[in-house]
Amino acid sequence: MCAINIQASDFTHEEITANCELEIANCCDPCDSWWQQVKSYATLAMSRVTHGVDAVKQFLSTLNSDER
Repeated sequence: MCAINIQASDFTHEEITANCELEIANCCDPCDSWWQQVKSYATLAMSRVTHGVDAVKQFLSTLNSDER
């Protein structure tokens, strides 16, 4: 995550705009950030699915064949 620390009173509007654009260009690639977030959510979803499957298997193992 990017952090832009500027005191607005110390700079003109043009300087603030230029500095923000430079900070964004140097530290925050929106495409890369978006893709990292997609991969993170996909990994989390797969983990939850795996946990859910394991929970169902464990539950089914407690049932006898008539109850299944």
